[in-house]
Amino acid sequence: MQWDARLAPGGMSSPRGARSGMPRWVWVALALLFLLLVMWFLASRGGDDPVSTSAGGDVAEAVRIAENRAGYSAIDLEVTDGRVVLTGELPTVEDRYAAEKVAKSVSGVLSVDNQIITIEGPEPTIVEPPKEQTAEDRELETRLLRESLSNPIVFGSNSADLDPVSAATIDTVAGLLEQYPAARIEVQGYTDSDGDDDANLALSSQRAEVVLQQLVARGITADRLEFQGFGEANPVASNDSKEGKAQNRRIEFAVIPQ
Repeated sequence: MQWDARLAPGGMSSPRGARSGMPRWVWVALALLFLLLVMWFLASRGGDDPVSTSAGGDVAEAVRIAENRAGYSAIDLEVTDGRVVLTGELPTVEDRYAAEKVAKSVSGVLSVDNQIITIEGPEPTIVEPPKEQTAEDRELETRLLRESLSNPIVFGSNSADLDPVSAATIDTVAGLLEQYPAARIEVQGYTDSDGDDDANLALSSQRAEVVLQQLVARGITADRLEFQGFGEANPVASNDSKEGKAQNRRIEFAVIPQ
């Protein structure tokens, strides 16, 4: 009789697919369990994904989802070619404009017509947020500030008579404005703290206007210029000394964002 080692105790061969000592069905069950865990993880993250209207997306549905997430499920909306119309009623004016902001944040929205009414009554006058300066605006303003500090524009004591020594500074300012032909600036006048507040405010305005006229005389068009007096506000030095007062009697230039 021929000896077969595969039949000896401890020498029995493992069936295919269970070489590690585990039956095949155990491996299949583990693989399915892992797949289910991956699907559950991906599904659980779906609620945190930002609203997207990529190719084939529905803008109206995306806006509706965004409004619901923000707590504005009570409002109605219509979307036509990316133009959203919001209607309905919300408690406050803040809610009304928050709902509009939510709609504008959705990709694919071109404009929002906010017709939502509020329970609290008439809405206040909306003030447009200030425009921001561009990098070019900031560059010009820095150069103007450097010039006005290193070569101050000087006036006669308690008057708006321009000292002839300031002509060179005004020439330089005009030259800078020619290098930035699209820029608009505000000429700002300041005084020291001596004298009456109202008189100082009027004097600072007169001095700013004189500088504006000098720039126009040098070829800068008037529609690029504005002026304003600030009196003794915003001192750059102490008014307790003669030197400090001299620094506070000044002209500054601010670039107006467009």
